[in-house]
Amino acid sequence: MLNSLYIKNYRAFNELTIPKLGRVNLITGKNNTGKSSLLEAVALYASQLDFLIINYFLRSRGDKFAIENTEFDRRNENIKTLSTLFTNKEINFDNKLGIYIGEKKDSKQNSVHLSFVYFQEILVEGYKSKEIMSNINGSIDFEEGIEIGVNDKEYIIALDNENLGQKTLASLYPREAVSFIPSSGIHYKMLNEFWDKIALTEKENHIIRALQIIEEKIERISFTMDNERKPIVKLKDNPTPEYLRSMGDGINRILNIILALVNSENGYLLIDEIENGLHYSAQEKLWEVIFKLAKDLKVQVFATTHSNDAIHAFEEILNKQTNKDEGQFIRLSNKNGVIKVVEFSAEELKTATDSNIEIR
Repeated sequence: MLNSLYIKNYRAFNELTIPKLGRVNLITGKNNTGKSSLLEAVALYASQLDFLIINYFLRSRGDKFAIENTEFDRRNENIKTLSTLFTNKEINFDNKLGIYIGEKKDSKQNSVHLSFVYFQEILVEGYKSKEIMSNINGSIDFEEGIEIGVNDKEYIIALDNENLGQKTLASLYPREAVSFIPSSGIHYKMLNEFWDKIALTEKENHIIRALQIIEEKIERISFTMDNERKPIVKLKDNPTPEYLRSMGDGINRILNIILALVNSENGYLLIDEIENGLHYSAQEKLWEVIFKLAKDLKVQVFATTHSNDAIHAFEEILNKQTNKDEGQFIRLSNKNGVIKVVEFSAEELKTATDSNIEIR
């Protein structure tokens, strides 16, 4: 679990420090303050810079890695694509303007970093290895790559690698679970995978109880066996199952959130615009479920919102005696292109919401 967060040179964040994080963190701020970028940064940290996840975020913005081009074209296209991750899209092969995400500034522990580098292949005890070249003057025996750092270990991938966007380092670096819910919701294929992992386990009960926030008659849930598997529910006193999609956006949003949460045990859950599809009357109960399951399953939650209803509901649950040390409310603001952080304790957030102070 991240107790604090320092980000350098990632998208909107030239440099950002959040001194304190909780188990459940709600982030707000106007447009163009970096809320989604903050979720991405946490995802990259939690996944230890898995390029499958990097590729997911790039594709969501219309960028992609080169696959079928020549080596030269792949290199140029991949540099252009990866540069969008860096603040101001600056490209520097001297390993001085890398992305850094971790708990503390200038510490390799509990951190990841990403840099453009020059490197060359060398032989060490009969095995090929890669060595960063700090001075290439007069040398033509070098390649261009991207260096991935996880704590004090580094790994280099050539920029002309045709499988760059499919690289995963999970076999090299054991990592914690991380689930990301975009504002539009989880793709149905991922929803099916999440369900299959917890079907016929005690975690099914967490899903049913959460869905009962909106429809208390729900007794059971399953997924159809069609080509496009869909969630169906059994209602009390009704022998015919109903498609969950027909019951509204709110209940489907809750399914997304809780199904992802129970699949993130001992890891991280990231939710963009948590309020989407949810009536204000359901949000307080949802936060109550999130706080309890996050604590029981040891999941750290980061969610963004534009909604006063979501903030008020979060505050109500945060200020319960059992939760005061479990949550954190964070506001981001953009001052002349510099992202600033304001943190609110449980008491400060209550004062602000009780006084109708605008904190979104």
